[in-house]
Amino acid sequence: MHHETYNANNNRFTCELLFQVTRPVFNSAYNTTVFSMRDTEFVFDYQEQDALDFNINNMDNNLTAMLAYYAYLFIGMDLDTFSPLGGTEVLHTAESIVNNAQTMSEPGWRAFDNTKNRHAIINDYMDSSLEPFRRLQYKYYRQGLDEMAQNADRGRTAITESMEMLKEAHSNKPLSQLPQIFTDFKRDEIVNVYSGHGTAKEKQAVYDILSDINASQNTYWSKITK
Repeated sequence: MHHETYNANNNRFTCELLFQVTRPVFNSAYNTTVFSMRDTEFVFDYQEQDALDFNINNMDNNLTAMLAYYAYLFIGMDLDTFSPLGGTEVLHTAESIVNNAQTMSEPGWRAFDNTKNRHAIINDYMDSSLEPFRRLQYKYYRQGLDEMAQNADRGRTAITESMEMLKEAHSNKPLSQLPQIFTDFKRDEIVNVYSGHGTAKEKQAVYDILSDINASQNTYWSKITK
């Protein structure tokens, strides 16, 4: 892991962006994580008093481009949790930012450079083969977690259905990192949903899906079946 550096000659910052998008859960004091990961290629030039102007058709500043990209990505993902594919319009803007940033010299924008870069994340998220992953958002949050306070069994059933959607997305596009990233930041929450709840069959099915996608977390997934 490299640490942030600042080059005074060209006012260049080279650092990492660690982010977490959260959303409140209905009828509870709990906030759930909708997306979280590390952008290891957060590189930008900035001098005090620089104007941060963003023009989607003429992007010449990597800092404003990255901030705009993440703003649209986060809003779009959040909207997806409140209605099926609800963030489509906003997410198309994030796609446009990536397409228009292909000429940027800074890293993180280009296709095939990195399976977790800004291009890969929005490209996979909007890929028709990963539509089950996008539809999972509404199923998991709105029909799952938001229901838990009122009817835990009904909420958990929806979350189990969303795990099937995760499995489908993963088998549709095995090279996409999104299902694995999802299981990384959802780990403790998913384990809690099934801890001491649900049928043995249901727990086993969820364990199998998660273990197949992210075996590195098997110590945690095994708690589901107990």
